[in-house]
Amino acid sequence: MSPNVESGPRYHIDLDWYNSSNRSFATLAESRLCSDCRDKRAKKKKDKSEEALLAALKECCGKKPDFITPHLPVLETVFRLFLANGNEPMTVTEMGQELRQLRLESFAPGPDVLRRVLSNEDFYGLHAVAELTPEQPAPEPEKEQ
Repeated sequence: MSPNVESGPRYHIDLDWYNSSNRSFATLAESRLCSDCRDKRAKKKKDKSEEALLAALKECCGKKPDFITPHLPVLETVFRLFLANGNEPMTVTEMGQELRQLRLESFAPGPDVLRRVLSNEDFYGLHAVAELTPEQPAPEPEKEQ
């Protein structure tokens, strides 16, 4: 392992948490769409999946300069960071590096602050990725009947 790689947990937006908490990821994420993507999504009857929503946020909205601004609260910024990267898991060190680049001159929290705010987070579904251990094999895919 290289010295710059953190071995701590990797976080992501836990889509399963939304389902088990009777919350709607789509509703929360759709409100972060740019006006162009919101209009396109409203016109499309077909693909309103979470994957399509994440793809739009990653490919379009997340690249716009006003998607993540220095004036957003930390947890909102972290949520948008995951929307902009397609919900790829990141460590708190990686999040801090990204936030320092995106928030420019303003405050960007360090790993300890991020770890603390993420440990108490219960609105955005930002949770550590469940890592499989050798004792926990990956679940078998369901067979079609």
